[in-house]
Amino acid sequence: MPLRKEENRTKKILFGALLLFVLASSIIGFSFSAIPFGLQEQQGKLKYNGIELTQTQTGFQTAIDGQILEFTYLPTDIQELNVSPATAKLESAKVIYATSHPNSSIAPAISGAEFDIARMLEKKKNSFLDTAFTEPNIYGKAVITCREATPYVPVIYFNMTNTTTSITEEGSCIIVNAGSETDFERIRDKIIYELLGIK
Repeated sequence: MPLRKEENRTKKILFGALLLFVLASSIIGFSFSAIPFGLQEQQGKLKYNGIELTQTQTGFQTAIDGQILEFTYLPTDIQELNVSPATAKLESAKVIYATSHPNSSIAPAISGAEFDIARMLEKKKNSFLDTAFTEPNIYGKAVITCREATPYVPVIYFNMTNTTTSITEEGSCIIVNAGSETDFERIRDKIIYELLGIK
């Protein structure tokens, strides 16, 4: 009889120890599983020319004067793109028109790019970007094409095309031909990086 009580007591102690071990292991495992996320967050921060980019679920972002700018690509991913004709015109003028077709298939992407470029120009260059369209539109915006571009008020024309993506210059007009929305996003990111001083 005493032997059975001793066995029961030993089983209870072993069961309790096993339960304690499982609980402690779970707590330790959970605690250490959070460490890689913290490390990724640290590793996800990259600096380019004093601008810190933080990795997000959809790409990268930075804060400029309290305003968040989001990017799809890192500067190193798109360094081969030559957008200097566009950025040179944007940086040299006090007033710029950004125009596109009102029914462009990438209208939301163009609108977002115009908004972000306008913010950068206002903050960094103290200049103004006004949006327009190449045809009469329901938004009441001016109709502006490359014909209206002047050295004092250049035009940047965002154009969705079935041909190769390119940036061309016609007098004081910069034509950004994007073959796809992805190509447009690459150009948009590169232009804003260059306006931030990231070459």
